[in-house]
Amino acid sequence: MIKRFLSVIMTFIISMAVFTSVVNADLATNITNQVAPQMSYTMSCQCYLDISGTTISCTSLATGYPNITTKINIVQTLQKKNSSGGWDKVASWASSDLDWRGSCENTRYNCSKGTYRLYSVFTVFSGSDSERIPCYSTEEKL
Repeated sequence: MIKRFLSVIMTFIISMAVFTSVVNADLATNITNQVAPQMSYTMSCQCYLDISGTTISCTSLATGYPNITTKINIVQTLQKKNSSGGWDKVASWASSDLDWRGSCENTRYNCSKGTYRLYSVFTVFSGSDSERIPCYSTEEKL
């Protein structure tokens, strides 16, 4: 009787372990598919700010795929948080690279105190096809 009881308990525990693994794997796949953008011509994009004194340096970088990515356009917008919590445009720049790698680096001098972020839009081409990837830096205080 005890052997049978232990056998039933062990079967139940093993079944729950397998069921939990399957459910977690399926859930992780669904979350990844919903959150991760599917990019065809772009391997990575990043943008960030560097603040030194009253000077803000803005950097945006994109990497595509050799022999697939043909051009990368980058539009940078430096933004400052306003009193109502929205974002105002401080400056804007653009660059274009006829390659599978692209970068845009710009500097704004004599900035006033406040919270800043960089908003970059990458348009990555493969021939005449393209994909658009927006990117926000972390917020930085001056």
